[in-house]
Order: sequence, then C-alpha cells, then structure tokens
Amino acid sequence: MNAFFAEFFGTAMILVFGGGVVANVLLNKTKGNNSGWIVITFGWAVGVFTGVSIAAPYSGAHLNPAITLALVMAHKFSPELMPMYILAQTLGAMFGAFLVWLAYKKHLMLPKMGIQNWPSSALHPISEITFIMLSLRQSEHLYFHSQYFTWLHQKLDLVRSMHYRWLLLCLAWVCL
Repeated sequence: MNAFFAEFFGTAMILVFGGGVVANVLLNKTKGNNSGWIVITFGWAVGVFTGVSIAAPYSGAHLNPAITLALVMAHKFSPELMPMYILAQTLGAMFGAFLVWLAYKKHLMLPKMGIQNWPSSALHPISEITFIMLSLRQSEHLYFHSQYFTWLHQKLDLVRSMHYRWLLLCLAWVCL
C-alpha cells in the first residue's frame, strides 16, 4: 500500500466508526438510539485507533490536513507531498461519510426519522451551524421570496429530504 491509499483508508475508517456511532446513537429506531455520549466517545476512539493502525506503517498516519500542514510548517514533512496527502485525507473522509450515509439511509428516510437530541459535544461547531440552518429551512422559518434568492431557494429545496441533509452535514463536518 502506498501513502495515498494509507491516508485515504485511514481517514475513511475514522469517519466510518465515528460517524457511524453518532448516527447509531442519534437516529431514531436504531439499536443504539439514546445510548449516550460514552458510546460516541468509544466509537470515535476505535475509529482513530483503527485509522492510525492502518496508515502508520505506510504514511505516518497524519489523517488530518491540519496535521499535514503543521508538519510542513515545522519543516518536518515535505511540502511537495502535502497536496497528495490532503487530497487523500479529504477523499477518504468523504468516502467514509458516504458509507455512513449509505448504512443509515433507511433510518434517515423514516417519517419521523429526525435526529432526536443533538448533543453539542457530538458535533463540530461548524456542523452545528449547518444543522441549525438546515433545520430552520426544514421547519419553514426561512423562506426567500425575493427574486434575488430564487436560485438559492431552489437549491435549498434539494436539501429538503433528510438523506441529502445528512450527507451534507457529514461532508460539512468532515471538510470544515
């Protein structure tokens, strides 16, 4: 395995375990619904352990663009390799989030599938803002009737179904 695939699969595993446990705890009608933050914490720990175990022998297990950038700035990593590592990490995170979305798609399409209790400790601040904005849109509080916002209004309607919203939330959480 080369460094690109090590970073890709390592980052994907973090998201599969971490995002999967969050979905399992927070989505209605899953076996782990409302099992609490300790389960989420353990799932993320297993995800990080698995990702590092996969990537460490081949790439040093950066698994995060911030780590790669910090190592480049500290002159401990080659700047020429940085774009490849960041691309692998980003694509791996998107792939992991996609797998979680795919695994929980049926739970997201239930009539009252909503996420019951979003504990703030389980979310990144940027994704909390994204989720609040999408929730406002879903609950019909945010409508743009101006001609200037027609295009935006149409695009937000695409996000109306929960499975697209979940995918967007996962991507926003991972990428930001």
